[in-house]
Amino acid sequence: VTVSVLYWIASNTKANMSQAVTTESTITRAVVYSGNRAQVFRKANVTLAPGEHTVHVDGLWDQVDRDSLQVAMKKGGNRTTLRAVQFTSVTSVDDVRPQVAELEKQITAVKDDLAERKEDAALCEKAIESYEAVRRKVCKASATLHEGAPIPAMYEPGKWAAMSQFINKGITEQKLKQRTLNKAVDKVQAELDRLNGELRKLGPNHVKRTTKDVAELLFTVAADGAAADPVDLVLELSYLVSGASWKPAYDVRIDSKGKTMQLAYNANVRNSTGEDWKAVQLELSTAAGTTLGTMPSLRSWVIREPEPVMHSMNQFQYQQQEQNMMLMEAEEKCAAAPRREMMRQMMPTNMMPAAAAPPPPRPAVFRSAATVSADVKSSGGSSTFRVVAPATVKADNDPVKVAVTVLDLPVHFRYSAVPKLDPSVYLKVRAVNTSAFDILAGPANVFSDNQLVSNTRLDNVAPGEDFWTFLGTDDDITVKRVKEPHHTMSTTGGFLSSKKKVRAFTFHYTAKNMKGTEEELVIWDQYPIPQDKRITVDAKMPTSEATHTPCEMRPVGAKNVQPVKGSLLHKINDDRFIEWFVQAPPSQETKFDFSFTVEYPDEVRIQV
Repeated sequence: VTVSVLYWIASNTKANMSQAVTTESTITRAVVYSGNRAQVFRKANVTLAPGEHTVHVDGLWDQVDRDSLQVAMKKGGNRTTLRAVQFTSVTSVDDVRPQVAELEKQITAVKDDLAERKEDAALCEKAIESYEAVRRKVCKASATLHEGAPIPAMYEPGKWAAMSQFINKGITEQKLKQRTLNKAVDKVQAELDRLNGELRKLGPNHVKRTTKDVAELLFTVAADGAAADPVDLVLELSYLVSGASWKPAYDVRIDSKGKTMQLAYNANVRNSTGEDWKAVQLELSTAAGTTLGTMPSLRSWVIREPEPVMHSMNQFQYQQQEQNMMLMEAEEKCAAAPRREMMRQMMPTNMMPAAAAPPPPRPAVFRSAATVSADVKSSGGSSTFRVVAPATVKADNDPVKVAVTVLDLPVHFRYSAVPKLDPSVYLKVRAVNTSAFDILAGPANVFSDNQLVSNTRLDNVAPGEDFWTFLGTDDDITVKRVKEPHHTMSTTGGFLSSKKKVRAFTFHYTAKNMKGTEEELVIWDQYPIPQDKRITVDAKMPTSEATHTPCEMRPVGAKNVQPVKGSLLHKINDDRFIEWFVQAPPSQETKFDFSFTVEYPDEVRIQV
């Protein structure tokens, strides 16, 4: 039975305080919410005889949300009535004379040890001074020798080298010994300071007073007929506390042969609540974690752009990110007109269309996600992940990585290239979140065939939505863009028109697939957009009126083989971006051309 809590803070000692039963409690479960809060569950056992009782349960009650406290009797509730719950301060008085005597004994021994070590260090200092005195005498005798004075026997020049070595060796040995003794003195002094601090904590009168807050539970235990058997009561107390949070982190593992993706859903959990969670049942919730038992109030609901997230990266990471995201940038913005979503995918991602008009996407290709090692509950727009293995999270605010769940997702492979910007061909995969819960935004390590290929960041992906991730470059598929030398023609103007020039541009594309399987390849380019009304661009190949670009295909390296004529589906969007869709056969090369002309007045200078 869960009991609604009615509490008050008692500042004075109760009359029946001496009869209170104090029981220890242990944390058995923690539900961490996204709003820097956690619901903590404590378990306590107490045995009560028939009658009225006051039970004190320990804990860091001064740091919890007391309005959220709930108490449940897991065992023994059939004969027990919980009459009230309140918080009170309890002062305990302990006779600490035995502890004082033991500490004083230890302090005496440490003081003797400290005095002995200091005496040894002082002897080392005196020995060093003696060696220095001998050195000064030798040096003084050397000066006397050069002045022509008589030479004492002990200062014979032939013995000076041996004497100098003896002095230096003696001083070095004493300084090393002195350094070791000084470190030992510092260590013993620290131990003495610690013991004196412990002694001061016990109080001047050998009496230790400790005041702490406890949860005070008032029970009435009914007798079981004529028998007066006690009741073994098992209590569960739960409450909200601040200082706990979790953030998702992912490992994306791609199997290029099996065309599958394994998304390891991990969490970095932090705990700064003041209490360690040792081997607890850990649950992670996407909810904010409001005060339990009380209906929350609505606040203003606003829509705005998210603030940019700044990440600390070194130079190598910047270069890696620029390389991996070059194609993405090309798909999102145009150099001439930097606007968002300029180069979105215009083709279906799951098949090569046979007609000019692409067929609708086929969601049936993606099956439901398979989950392992997870207990996921979704309710009211939030999800709660129950971590299978018991987790230990210390209250040091250091992140602890725990495994939440693993999703096996089918993926669609696509190779993409923008030869105008980068000669590399990039592999990217599309996956659909076919699970019943959201994939939250967070960092991800991307592995392809057990090789770490990139670090990226996943955005929020709702159930049923798809997402893309890059897997780096692939040398088995190449795309070359060769520019033919352009030529300029002049046209004669009329009576009211000026002379014009026409410049022709042609680019030859060659796409090679050296893999043993047919692969999907998308190649991007663009027509220039004139900023002057006197300049016109005429698309020759491909054109917006047509849906296919002529091409030729033949085996790689077979120059004497007659090429097979074919065509490539293409799309041209409003920003004049071109997308060629190549269904590249294995060990085959595909060639096609891209051409246009630019017409402009003779007096105008253009830069293309």
